[in-house]
Parts: sequence; C-alpha cells; structure tokens
Amino acid sequence: MRDWLGRARLFVVEATRDMPLDATLKQRRKRLRETGWRFHGGTFWGRRKYGQACREYLERHGQPRLAARVEDSPLFGPDITFPFREERGNG
Repeated sequence: MRDWLGRARLFVVEATRDMPLDATLKQRRKRLRETGWRFHGGTFWGRRKYGQACREYLERHGQPRLAARVEDSPLFGPDITFPFREERGNG
C-alpha cells in the first residue's frame, strides 16, 4: 500500500458513516477504536497512519488540537546542556 494515510481517511469515513450527527466525541472515539484493527491489522505504519486520520476526524468534531511544537521551549531549544559531560579541549 502506497497511500496509507489516504486509505485510512477513507476507512474512517466509512466506519463513521452511519453515526448520528449529534454523536458525542466519546461515541465517535469509541467507534474508531473498535474498527481500527480491521484497517491496520496490527502493523506499525498502519496504526500510525490510522491514528493520524482519527485525530484529523476527531478534531473536526470538537477534539482539541495537539499543541504545536514550540522551538523556543526549554524542552526543544538549542541550549540543552548535559551537566554530566565534561567539556573536552582540543589538545
């Protein structure tokens, strides 16, 4: 399969086609978890892309978006230091 994400998106649409318009986020999430195995069959890449397609679908129906990675945060910034390492000189 070349287009895992495209196929996952189609699968999510098919799996949730018969859901009522007023279904809660919890009901939608439950349906997606119940049907996921039929799509990915336990494969790593299938699970990864199915999860991505599910997140996109659930965000359109009210789930908060994942926080964006902030480059200036202390966790991701360029000034990470390792105090247990000693600075080595050139000579």
